[in-house]
Amino acid sequence: MAENSHFLRWYELDYRELERYHPDGAKDLLVGKKDGFLVRDVLSQQEAEALASCTESLSVNLQFPMPFGFICGEPLMVSQADRKPYFENARRYRHELIENCGFDFDARLVEVFSKLSGQQEVAIPQSATGDIYGASVIRVIEPHTYGLHAHSGNEFINEYESMSELADKANLYNQLSYFVVLRAPELGGELCLYDLEWEQTPAEVHSNRYPHFSLARDDYFERFEKHYIRPQVGDLIYFAGGRIWHQVCPVIGLYERITIGGFTSFSNDDKDLYIWS
Repeated sequence: MAENSHFLRWYELDYRELERYHPDGAKDLLVGKKDGFLVRDVLSQQEAEALASCTESLSVNLQFPMPFGFICGEPLMVSQADRKPYFENARRYRHELIENCGFDFDARLVEVFSKLSGQQEVAIPQSATGDIYGASVIRVIEPHTYGLHAHSGNEFINEYESMSELADKANLYNQLSYFVVLRAPELGGELCLYDLEWEQTPAEVHSNRYPHFSLARDDYFERFEKHYIRPQVGDLIYFAGGRIWHQVCPVIGLYERITIGGFTSFSNDDKDLYIWS
């Protein structure tokens, strides 16, 4: 698998080094000074496995089938126009994770992102009625599916009405993506970053010839240089997923690729860094 990394401004370090070397890391990703981080050992092996095991114990109505496998926790992007079920599912998901895993993953996220947020407070946003958004979902990519097709976070901002209320609080353009590996596959499942940013996207990518999450689009992106990221269990990936086109490669072998992740966005008044999913 050929790799070309000269276009990528990527940093690998232990999470205890974040505040020392990248105190404004989130803002640097947003404005394009940096492209991403691989942060080692955000979760211990035991913590990662406890979260992965939740895929077998979470309530059935917190599991959502997807072409690549399934997701635990309801993604905001595909929630109903009536957001009450989304917020109730977010509350139940958060409660069941803590109950089944014995630690608060949301609190860990706040701790880690606080090392990268500069002067901004890190928070999980609330709705106008005081409901708390979800901060993560667990994604299970099963072997011999197509993985997660080439996409950019910016292409979905205006496509889902469910994003409108959050957009009143946060700048969703150039949202930042994060995930932590809970179980790694035997082969495949890499994060593939293309040497193409949203603002330079050829117009034909947005045509009907290359629909969202399609093999046709994946084939089109083969013309661009790419870099593969292979995090280990417990590592966190934090990158500019809104502006950089990317893909998760197909999983090969017997084992699933299980990650937990979501997004961050700065508040519209630039006082907070919000974690949401």
